[in-house]
Amino acid sequence: MPKKEERLRLVLIAPETADVDAAARMIGEALKGGDVASVILPQYGLDDTSFQKLAEKLVPVIQQAGAAVLVAGDSRVAGRARADGLHISGGTS
Repeated sequence: MPKKEERLRLVLIAPETADVDAAARMIGEALKGGDVASVILPQYGLDDTSFQKLAEKLVPVIQQAGAAVLVAGDSRVAGRARADGLHISGGTS
C-alpha cells in the first residue's frame, strides 16, 4: 500500500470589517500566501443581514481559491451562502 503524503495546511480567520469589498480583497490576497485548507468566517459585531451579505461575497472567492469556508455559528447563513461547513465553539462544561 502506498504511503499517504502528509502535509500541514493553513486555516485562516477572516478579518473583522464591515467593508465587504475590502474583506474580499484581503482574503483573496491572503489565500495566495500559502496552502490554505479553510477560512473561518466569524460574524463579529455584524447584524444578520450584513453578515449574510459578507458571506455571500466571500464564499465564492474562498472556494475558487480551493479552500473550504466555515461560517462561525450560524447555520442559516452557512446554508444560504453555500459554505462548506459550520464552525462551532464551545466551553469546557
